[in-house]
This record gives sequence, C-alpha cells and structure tokens, in this order.
Amino acid sequence: MNRFRAFSIVSVVGAFVLPLSVFAADMPLLTPGWSLVPEACRTCACGFAGVIGIVQNLMNAGISVGIFFAVIIMAWAGLLYISTPTNPEARSKANNMLINAVVGMVIILSAWLIVDFVMKALYSGPDGQQGKFGPWNTILTGGDTCVSSTTTLPLFSGSITAEAIKNALTTGPTVSPRGSSGVGGPMCSTPVTQSNPCSVTNMQKSCFASRASDASIICALESRNGDFRAESGSDKLDGGKGPSYSIGLWQINLTVHKIKKGDKVLNCPAAFTKTCSRANYTDPVNHPGWCNSSIKNTPEAKALYSECVAAAKDPVASTAAACNLDANKDFSDWACSASRCRIAGARSLSGGCAPGK
Repeated sequence: MNRFRAFSIVSVVGAFVLPLSVFAADMPLLTPGWSLVPEACRTCACGFAGVIGIVQNLMNAGISVGIFFAVIIMAWAGLLYISTPTNPEARSKANNMLINAVVGMVIILSAWLIVDFVMKALYSGPDGQQGKFGPWNTILTGGDTCVSSTTTLPLFSGSITAEAIKNALTTGPTVSPRGSSGVGGPMCSTPVTQSNPCSVTNMQKSCFASRASDASIICALESRNGDFRAESGSDKLDGGKGPSYSIGLWQINLTVHKIKKGDKVLNCPAAFTKTCSRANYTDPVNHPGWCNSSIKNTPEAKALYSECVAAAKDPVASTAAACNLDANKDFSDWACSASRCRIAGARSLSGGCAPGK
C-alpha cells in the first residue's frame, strides 16, 4: 500500500512538473547560441538598450535556473518516496523537499504572472489596446544599443590624434530641424520591435512605404525610439520657460502646422501669439528652439493647444502630418536627422540645424 501511495504521489508531482520542464526547455539557458550579452553589444560599448537587454537576460536566466533546480528537487524527492517507502525519516525529508520545491516554483511563477498582469493592466500599446506590448520582460527595448559618437571621432579605436581631438572639441552639437526637438539621441537604427510606432512595418503602411527603412530611422531618432508621447526638451515657448511646441513621433511644430485628427483639422498655429522659427528665437546660438511665442491667454487658445498636443501624440495623426509636410519624401523637414544618420539623398547642411518654417 505504501508503495502504491508513493507511486501515486510521484505521479501527481510528475504531472505538475512535466509542463514546467517543457517550459524550462524554452528558457534561454537551454537555447542553442544564447548569450547573456546581446549580440549587438559584442562589437561595441553597450548603450541604455544594451544594458536593459543584459538585465532582461539575467532575469530570464534566473527563471531558468529556478525551474531547473525545482525539477531536480522534485525528481529527487520522488526517488526517495519510491526507494524508501517504509523509512519515516526519508519520507519526511522527501515531503519537505517537495513542499519547498513547490512553494519555490509557485513564488517564481506567481511573481512573473503578477508583474505581467499589472503591466498589461496599466500599460497600453501605441493604438491604445491593453497588453499590446506582450510579455513584460520583452518590452524594455528602447534607447541606444551601442554607445555612439556625436562626432566623426571614432570610439575606442585608438586613432585619437591632436587634430581629431581639436575637431571633436570645436564641432558643435547637432540641433534638430524645423518641427523637431532632437529628443531621440545618437541612434541611427530601426526599432527591433515591429509593434513600435516607428518600425519599418508601420512605416510601410504609411506614405513613406517606398522609403520605409529611412523613415523608420528618422522617426526613431526624433522620438526616443518610438515614444509617441515625446515632447521636445529644446523647442520651448516663452523663451525656454514655457511648454513644448514640438510634439510626438515626428516632433511636429504646432506653431506652424495644422494637424488632422479623424475628420477634424486642428488649426494649431491659431493657439499661439506667433510662429516659432529662427527669427523668433530668443537665443539662437546657445539655445536654438527657445521661442518668444506664447499660448494666447484665452480659454479657447489653451483648449486648442491641449487638443493639438493630444493629436500630435497620436501615432497615426503624427505620421499623417509628417506625410503632409514631406510631399517629396526627401525628409527635408528633418534634414539634420537625415544628414546625421547619413540617409541617402539627404541634403548637406552648412549653416547648422535649426527649425525652419
């Protein structure tokens, strides 16, 4: 009878362990070619996205190790049940092992599921659908995979000369064009995640289909890798003390451009006292983008500004506005970003980069 009970217990535990062992087989430590360090960071110094990738790999590896040891402990406890069914001390030890292994497994999986549930409940995808991002441990991919130079001075190459240092020190920072804030940072690559608003897949669905890859790069650079809520850190009203006027994926200059949201065309420039261009900058040399324009002091203007900001933060509306701006699809309204990322056909810039129209 004791052997039958032991076999029954082991069978029940085995039924619980089998799905976990299958799950463990898909975990990274058992995946051929898996590495803790992302592939992109094996040839460069890791940037923010690279560091986040390493952290995610550590978490996934920890889950793998936990599942692996839980399976081993459960199997060992099962062997104790079968091999020593009449030994009270061995059975007590096996009971403790099983309980500890099951509790540990429940904690690991519960922590994972709780975080996943909270993330899906609180976060939404670009189109507002909850859970659009997928599993929580795969969504943190924003930022630069590699540390890159903002000048032509090579990084970590050993080719630093007096002339190169002089050029690096005297070369001014790149400032973004026309309706752009330059919030994206030194990243000239397409987003990896295809659900990203700036992904090549999404650009292929827009007016930029013929140049989807180039459009994806510029969109990502302008908006912190597809942050459709991005507000400019440099294009500011009230001489740099006011709110941003360049908003969204393509950093649309609201003081200049109208935005269509659904069937409604918002006359955004009507919300401001004047347009923001180089002629109205308060400090065009040190702070290009600081504008002496303000939001008109009327309830209607303030409401219109808020409505335009919300529309500019809509990925579809922002890309549609970008399509209207770039009739020739040569990215002339984002000439600095295109030139910086060496986009084919980008016009050369000799007078610096600052918002135009």
